[in-house]
Amino acid sequence: WLTINRRLPKFFPEWAKLTPNYEPSPRFLLSDGTVRAVMEGAALPFVDHIEMSGYKASHIVSYRVDERQIATVFIHSAYPDFRMRPNVTEASYSHNFIFGCPLIVNGEKAQEKTRFIDIKGKLTFVSEYLGLDIKREFFPAVYTTAIIEKITVENSTENTVNVEVGANNGEYISLPKVSEDGVEYLSRVDFADEEGKMMRGLTPYTSCELPQDGKAVFYAVFYTRAKNEDILVNAVYEEKKRNEFIEERFSGLRIETPDPILNAAFSHSVLRGSESIFDTKGGLMHSPGGGSYYAAIWTNDNVEYAAPFFGYSGYDTGEKAIMNGLRMFAEEIDRSNIPFKRKKSIPSSIFACGDGKWAIAGDRGDCQMYASGAARYALALGDKRIAEEIFRSVEFCVEYTKAHTDVNGCVHSDSDELAGRFPHGKCNLSTNCLAYDMYLHAGYLAGELGRADLKYEYLNHAAALRNAIVKHFGATIEGYRTFKYYSGNRVLRSWICLPMCFGINENSKDTADALFGEKLYSDATLKTASNRNTVWDRSLLFAIRGAFKAGIRERSYNALKEYTLSRFLGNHAPYPYEAYPEGNRRHLSAESLLYARIFIEGILGLQFLGFGKISLTPSLPKDWKFFRVKRLVIANMPIDVAIENDKITICDRVGEVITSQRFINGQKVVVDLNE
Repeated sequence: WLTINRRLPKFFPEWAKLTPNYEPSPRFLLSDGTVRAVMEGAALPFVDHIEMSGYKASHIVSYRVDERQIATVFIHSAYPDFRMRPNVTEASYSHNFIFGCPLIVNGEKAQEKTRFIDIKGKLTFVSEYLGLDIKREFFPAVYTTAIIEKITVENSTENTVNVEVGANNGEYISLPKVSEDGVEYLSRVDFADEEGKMMRGLTPYTSCELPQDGKAVFYAVFYTRAKNEDILVNAVYEEKKRNEFIEERFSGLRIETPDPILNAAFSHSVLRGSESIFDTKGGLMHSPGGGSYYAAIWTNDNVEYAAPFFGYSGYDTGEKAIMNGLRMFAEEIDRSNIPFKRKKSIPSSIFACGDGKWAIAGDRGDCQMYASGAARYALALGDKRIAEEIFRSVEFCVEYTKAHTDVNGCVHSDSDELAGRFPHGKCNLSTNCLAYDMYLHAGYLAGELGRADLKYEYLNHAAALRNAIVKHFGATIEGYRTFKYYSGNRVLRSWICLPMCFGINENSKDTADALFGEKLYSDATLKTASNRNTVWDRSLLFAIRGAFKAGIRERSYNALKEYTLSRFLGNHAPYPYEAYPEGNRRHLSAESLLYARIFIEGILGLQFLGFGKISLTPSLPKDWKFFRVKRLVIANMPIDVAIENDKITICDRVGEVITSQRFINGQKVVVDLNE
């Protein structure tokens, strides 16, 4: 790991390190869902970074606008299929392009004054220079290993000006870097004409005379290839495909609330969670990203967090990536006849396009994470053939869990979801809550597959474990009647939210008071432990969802609004991030899907009881007059759910009413879409 990090470049330049302080929002929302930051009057320098991904590469773009309003751009590109070492998670080849494409006007490098910066699936800078209006759009190529910079120049002066792009000083071509198996990788920048066709070796490729009111379009293509191979990037085609992807993510599964900021934040999060899928030699892999985690899957991020969302999102590529990941983990299951007590858990992650396996923190509760997410996914998808395949792995995880249950009815694991970063004991709350959720959904799944014996066995295990969780982990911690994280735990931990997330509502009022009180919560962040300053977005996203599910609406709504303003329109936008200070607030993909799940599983209260059989337990804030979910896909059936005028109404894809029932906040409604 250290070797790789010496050989591969840093993800961020020194000037892109973010500060820990929460700042008032410097951005606002446009009517089409675009997030805009205006530089005139802003506190400068203005610094941020964003990750954007295609099937073949992912790009972290750091940017800075200085006191003169001149922007600097730094692109860190990672290529999941290009491996510097065969079996190291972080060993995807990467390259830093340390500047955008210079614009030369009348022989001088333009000192562009940035007016504003827009984000909606692209990163766009709008600037001006000596009467020229300049727009720079950065977006990932969908199908090739490229990030493209589209430069549009419009002349609003009375004179004809000469405009050219770039300078042929050799800085656009890197020296080849050689992997351990002898493959040479070459990174470079080439240019394309207005039709998007690459014109290699012509840098600058054109010098145009721009008359009054004239417009010129240039494309710079930043990419990497194996030295003995060749690629051609059609920039216009890739732009078209990126635009289509953005439109699909914003017009597919979406929400409508009285707050347009929440509506847009949901769609941006769906986009980020959906784009981080890489087409590798091992198939489609939904991966976290963040500079390190490509062509790799985890039992928490990509199964526990992402799989349930893709089960009802209607996004075909997401479904394929999840199934590929579930099958990769299934191949690692020990099917031998040795006792389950002696078997190893499934690995924590599978990486290097499927070639490597990781379990350095031992059993983190990985079987429970896997089975919880996989069973939820199978129920949402409602495909019996796929469900039978998934159930075989879920059965293993159930038996493994039973073999690691102590005399008190609690489940043991070597560490926990945070891989031992914080104290966890031998028996922790996270693994046990996930085991409860696993039993519950495995039971529902068994029932749909005609296994009534297992259904009731699993549901009985769920009931017993629920009681054991309340008895063993229920405790008064720092003055709150809530849960301890492990035996001997004396400080509040963020994961005390998990019982509420999985429907265990004992101690929920004090738990919410502890989560959103001063010992853990401040400025839209949630400490992992009250005696430490480390924050992880995932635990706060779980906490907000859990509080909504438990009917603690106003506390959770206030936290949701503050969180959304901070992440979506704040000083680091527009997506949830992983952690701080670890990782410089990287935009890992599954955290964005956890944000979306707040609305579907927390506020709407969606619960799967079988194929096409669901329950809804709405938990709406008191000032909401309506809440609508569009294009929710249940068992391959797209539906719209509307809560308004004291009713819950579910319609099919053509608007025909399936059911309409009285709405009482916090009351469960069961719907069988098969009837």
